[in-house]
Amino acid sequence: MARTRSPDRYASLVQAAIQSFIAANGYRRAQVEDVATAMGVAKGTVYLYAKSKAALFDIAVRHADDPVPPPIPDVLPVPTPQPGQTVAYLRQRMTTEGQFVRLQAALVDPSGDVLTELTGIVEELYDTVAANRVTIRLINAAARDLPALAALWFDGARAGLHRQLTDYLDAQVAAGVLSPPPSTAAAARMLIESTLWFAVHRAWDPRPDGIPDDLVRATIIGGLVRSLIPTGES
Repeated sequence: MARTRSPDRYASLVQAAIQSFIAANGYRRAQVEDVATAMGVAKGTVYLYAKSKAALFDIAVRHADDPVPPPIPDVLPVPTPQPGQTVAYLRQRMTTEGQFVRLQAALVDPSGDVLTELTGIVEELYDTVAANRVTIRLINAAARDLPALAALWFDGARAGLHRQLTDYLDAQVAAGVLSPPPSTAAAARMLIESTLWFAVHRAWDPRPDGIPDDLVRATIIGGLVRSLIPTGES
């Protein structure tokens, strides 16, 4: 008799896969047994829903930031993705969800109101990464073991954002509307890494601070902007 596959159990598998890859802090270290343990089922039950560890990782990244539990797929177990398929999905997602429109507009046509403009740029950065925090956490955990994923994330998306922010800061410093830091490249990295920690990695802090998220957001955005605005203009 064929075993029944439950929509609720599939949703549980998705969450268990996400948790297991993040907890392992690496693709190689995560095991199918970890997912089974997180679900409280036998390893064989996992294989009713996913063909392999690669399939589990693909499932995890596709549903990492879903606001509702995903529906059970029409075809089970979910097949092992073709080489490059998961990275291609993430590349497309970054293209549609990872575009920093305010930053790109400011590079082309600065508004002249640097306080409002820079605040909008940092707000957009914070809100974009916060909305994709679980996916980002998964990518950070797995990229060290998956060269194509590392190239997409570290050499592509993050490096590209760093170049754009550095170019923006260079232009605003040259225009005399931003205080010149010792290094605009370091200042751009500060904006990115500070935002990533508070908007993404803080959610996995083993000693939560209990500060409401809206207050953290306002404090970090305000602090980063004020660090670059000349005294008397903030």
